[in-house]
Amino acid sequence: MGGYEVTEQIKHMVSIFHLKELLKQSFNTLSGGQKTKVKLAATLLKKPDIMLLDEPINHLGIQTLEWLEVFLSRYRGTVVIISHDCYFLDHVVSKTVILDSGICETFFVNYSYSLKEKERLLLLAFESYKTQQKKIEAMKVAIERFREWGAKGDNEKLFKKAKELEKRLEKMELIENPQSGKPKLNLQLSDPRTGSDVLTIENFSLIVSHQLLFDEASTQIYVKEKVCLMGDNGTGKTSLVWATIGKNLEFARKIKLNPSAIIGYILQEI
Repeated sequence: MGGYEVTEQIKHMVSIFHLKELLKQSFNTLSGGQKTKVKLAATLLKKPDIMLLDEPINHLGIQTLEWLEVFLSRYRGTVVIISHDCYFLDHVVSKTVILDSGICETFFVNYSYSLKEKERLLLLAFESYKTQQKKIEAMKVAIERFREWGAKGDNEKLFKKAKELEKRLEKMELIENPQSGKPKLNLQLSDPRTGSDVLTIENFSLIVSHQLLFDEASTQIYVKEKVCLMGDNGTGKTSLVWATIGKNLEFARKIKLNPSAIIGYILQEI
């Protein structure tokens, strides 16, 4: 049944996913990211024939992510992955299924190559569409011409030719425009902001469950900046967000938001 190998494999997973400190806690007390890591480690330990991984890397550190890429690329079972991380997909998958506008397309390459192939096929389809449209227009012109000539010369044969072309046109299997049907969203956004400072954090300290997460931390975020907040699970990323949007008076002097800033927040677990 695996004997002592099971214990060693568990120790290895605990080390890779940095779960040692979490083992002392109840699962229900963990954050969303920590729960995801525990579930992923447990799934990998089972070594199933088929693994269905829905956004498995959202809460992984860089080192763990690199290890997972190698693990999955060498995995002997079947792995189906849903992910928005193109780099991760390119290093792991050998078959890509793209769902777009109700159509399912399969490519036996990684993600980046599948996009190139999809674009190539789209261009070919559009060329076929344009060629058919030209043919349809030419047939319509010919039909009108035969009718016009038939009426002028009272020639029944020309009317028959026009009728034959009409029947061919009706039976023609039309090629849809591959570039149509995708809705466009037109937005007009007002800009009522005041000043260029969006968020200011000065000498911010935070202790959660007797653990010091921030000690006199400071930072400044300006208008139009796109900021990535990085750190291992349990280092206080979510706590900082909560402190930023919360109403705790204790943080009012340490964290200052621009008065005109409108906040949108998506929780880890809804």
